[in-house]
Amino acid sequence: MAKKLPMLRKVLLGLLLAAPVVISGCTTVPDAQRVEVRRTPIQRGRMGQLVICSGKVQVRRRAAITAPEGGLVTRVEVAEGDRVRLGQPLIYMAVKKRETQVDLQVARLEQARARLAQNRSQLRSAELQHGHKLSQSKQDLVQAGIAVREAKTQVDAAYTDWKRKEQLLQEKSIAANEVEQAKLQWKIKQYEWRQSLSKEANARGASASTRDSKQDLHSQAQQVLEAEGAVHEAEANLVDAQREETETIVRAPIAGLITSLKVVPGQAVGTDSLGQIIDVTQKEVMVTLDPAQISSLNEASLATVHSPLVGAAGSRISFVDVVAAVDGGTSNTVRARFRFVGAPPRRLVDGLEVQVRIQMPEKEGWLVPRDALLKDESERNGLRVFRNGQELPAHVDVLSLNETHALVQGDLHEGDEIVTAGR
Repeated sequence: MAKKLPMLRKVLLGLLLAAPVVISGCTTVPDAQRVEVRRTPIQRGRMGQLVICSGKVQVRRRAAITAPEGGLVTRVEVAEGDRVRLGQPLIYMAVKKRETQVDLQVARLEQARARLAQNRSQLRSAELQHGHKLSQSKQDLVQAGIAVREAKTQVDAAYTDWKRKEQLLQEKSIAANEVEQAKLQWKIKQYEWRQSLSKEANARGASASTRDSKQDLHSQAQQVLEAEGAVHEAEANLVDAQREETETIVRAPIAGLITSLKVVPGQAVGTDSLGQIIDVTQKEVMVTLDPAQISSLNEASLATVHSPLVGAAGSRISFVDVVAAVDGGTSNTVRARFRFVGAPPRRLVDGLEVQVRIQMPEKEGWLVPRDALLKDESERNGLRVFRNGQELPAHVDVLSLNETHALVQGDLHEGDEIVTAGR
């Protein structure tokens, strides 16, 4: 018996050592390979989006410097980079005088004077008609008022007569048919009174309409002023054409900055462009965006332009409209026009590439962690959704993104949880 005890201990020890090997062989996934499943509830929310893109500054107005006819340049009064006023002399040219130009200006002056005489005649006729209508409407209104008062007096008198005859009928002093006749007469007077009230209202309306027609007089008076201005301009043009000098002056077509000038004294030129002027007071920024971003913009959308040439805060611009694509654009992009809020910075010159930061309007949707978004084989955005105790796939559309969250819409419901990690 004493010899069997050591043998029994050895058998029991061997069984205990083999048990962990058998148990470990039954597990399907090692603990080191398991990842804890983490879920987070979805919630409704709002989110805007800051879009950073490139843009180009451009002026809204530019004009070519052209000569009315060919000739020899005698003087050039400006240079590239100069700022000029509207109508300022830029270039003087020697040209051959043409008598037909004088005849043309004479004909234009005669036309302007004829138009002025016609407008003045129409204005006088309109003033007379307006005065007559105004006087007639006042007279009609007065007569209508008198008719209303007279009709009201007759109504009151007919009513008094009717009631008096009712009293006489009770006293058996008159017959019943006389009372009925008095009552009918009262109703007739009431009808006539209402008719007079209606005529008075019509008279008031006609009087108001006549007063409103005075706006037409202002319009015709403005036409007379414009015709007088055209006559003065035609007279000045005729004087210029009749001058003995043969010098033609090329003037600035707009106020602005001369960006190019391609003439020198002694050069023979034609009617081609001699240079260009841009209006530096009116600038805009053209930005290329995708259609989804464009659809979110409206007149209240603001953005900022950033460049080393302006301060760190940038310069504010506001959305204006959408324009056709230019060279380099695709069917998936469109251009948005922004204009400066206030005076544009002078250092942002025409053609300068800038950075544009646009704060898109807020949208409402489901807020989910950004790192939970997945891409399927069709490159659609998807989520792992935990609903009613089981995990389901869901396709969503991304509305906005920030550093930590995404705003989405799709097949999501209140109470859903998003699987962010684990399996």
